[in-house]
Formats: sequence, C-alpha cells, structure tokens
Amino acid sequence: MIYGAIAAESVISWPGYMTPFSPVLTGTSGYYGSGMSIGARLQDPRDNGLSRIHGMVYAGTSVRFTLTPLDNEPHLVTLYCVDTDGNRVQSITAVDAGGNSIIPATSINGFASGRYVTFNYKGTTTITVARTTGNNTVLNGIFFDSPVIPVTGFGLAEADVSMEVGETETLTPVFAPVDASNKTVVWSSSNESVATVSDGVITAVSAGTATITGKTADGGYVKSCAVTVNLNLSINSNYKIYMTSVPQESSAEFDPVFKIKNLSAGDKTVIVIVAAYVNGKLAGINLIEDTISTEKDIPISLAKIPNAEYKFFVWDEWYVPLTERVTVGDGTFLSSFIS
Repeated sequence: MIYGAIAAESVISWPGYMTPFSPVLTGTSGYYGSGMSIGARLQDPRDNGLSRIHGMVYAGTSVRFTLTPLDNEPHLVTLYCVDTDGNRVQSITAVDAGGNSIIPATSINGFASGRYVTFNYKGTTTITVARTTGNNTVLNGIFFDSPVIPVTGFGLAEADVSMEVGETETLTPVFAPVDASNKTVVWSSSNESVATVSDGVITAVSAGTATITGKTADGGYVKSCAVTVNLNLSINSNYKIYMTSVPQESSAEFDPVFKIKNLSAGDKTVIVIVAAYVNGKLAGINLIEDTISTEKDIPISLAKIPNAEYKFFVWDEWYVPLTERVTVGDGTFLSSFIS
C-alpha cells in the first residue's frame, strides 16, 4: 500500500484495517506529482523493476499524520524520503495516543538516493517528520503492511505417499484461512533412516515406513502424512517390482508378497520364484506364473526349512531375469528390501 502525495490522487489504495487520513503540513508547503521532472529520483528500488514513481509532499517545518488502525493488531509502517536538494536533515518521531514515544529519536541525512525508515506500531499513532536543516521537509511515500491474519486451521493435501528409494515428493500445506499471514511450517520425520523432510520436500532414503509431520508456527496446528518407501528390485525398465509384505520370523513359511507393475503396453507374463538352499543344495522351491496387465500383487510362500537360506527372483515368460537373485539368510528377512 502506498500513500501518494498529490491531492488529486492522494490515495492509491488503503489497507482494510486503516482509517484514511490526510497529512497536516506546517510552514510553506505543497505537493509534487509523480510526473514532475524529479520523478526519476523517486523510484522505489524494491518494486522489482516496476519503477513505481511516488509523489512528494513538502513542508517548511513538518509533516504530521495520525494512523488509526481499525484492529488492535501490530503493524509495520515504512516512511520513504528522498532529498532532492542534497542538504537536508530530518527528524522522525512516533508517539502513541498517550503521547509516549514508540521509537527512539531518529534523524536522517545523506538520503539523496532515498531512505526507508520502518517500525512497528499498534493502535493510534502520530508520526511527525520535521526539518532540522535544509529548505524544507520532504516525504515521498508511506507504506503499510497487510493486517496480521492468524492461522485457524491446517491440513495436508496428501494423506499418504508411496515413493521409491531416491525419489522426492513435495507435500502441499493447506491453511485456513487461505490468506493467513504466517504460513511457516516446521517439518519432522518419525524415521529419518527411511525418509527425511525439509521445507515440505520428502526424500526417500531406504525401504520402510515413516510419518512426516507438519506443525504451524502460528497456532501450533499439526497434520501428518504416512510415507511408504519401496525399493524397486527390477533390472528391466519395463517393470517396477517391489516386495510389499515382509516374511515374519515367527511364521512357519517364507511368504513375501511382490507388487509388480507392467510399464509397457499389453499383458505380460511373469514368473515369481522362491527357493530354499541348505549347504548350497536346493531344499525347496515354489514358483507362480501370472499375467500382469498394469499392476498386480503376487503372494508366494515356501515352508521354512531349518538352517536354510532363501533366494527370490522374478523372470519374464522367456526366463529372462527381471530382478537379481537376492539371497536372504534364515532370520534375516529382507529388511533392506521391503517397505
């Protein structure tokens, strides 16, 4: 928001929390419009290249105005002054409704390239810009912040996320109201060995599960997202192959579940094999042949054999390996492969 300086267009816009005001000028005074030749000196460099031009109000002694916000919230105000003559010194004071100073005594000089003075205020505040030396007092713009809008609710667009090791996923915070002022979120992960999070961006580290939690800086609202990280076992780019169920050590069977995704067109036949070996000799085997259109879960089981190690692997219908042969010792149970 900018308060301009010429009577015909003295207000570019007012923030909704502010009662309109007019400055009180003392001494010989007047206005310059933004179309004056000095306008190039009055560009606001913070306008990201928009080159907005401000007008200028000048007064022989002082410029005074009173801010009367309609709410009881703290706000920022910034005064912008440009010394077009190069010899001015000005003082700036701000007092509350009781006449108490709310900022230290402030004096500005050497502001031919423009000077900003910013401070907080709350409630009715009277600001005075006064000439100390120089021809007169100048004020080129007054900037106001937006009102502080508290967070009243918080959520995440994603309730759960499934990822592969090495992937990243960005969570989408949802605030109520949508124009809340402070949208800072503090993120945390329940298991950083599986998934980390920074600024809402999840990085999948290893197979497993984790809970990602966001907590708002304003209000302390909390929302979580369940994250499942899978390790893609496929060595063929036309497939994604995950193990989605962990054989339990207490179970009488070695019984993983494979999720196989067919990324190419048309149905594909796959063969899932689990084998048990004792002292290097085959002691048991099971295989399942199935057709995959797009995606399918394939459970397979094999009775556990004492002191056996297990191998699992997947072939296509031509017995071309789709995964490496993964060897798992008795009781090891694939913890690094399974989500």
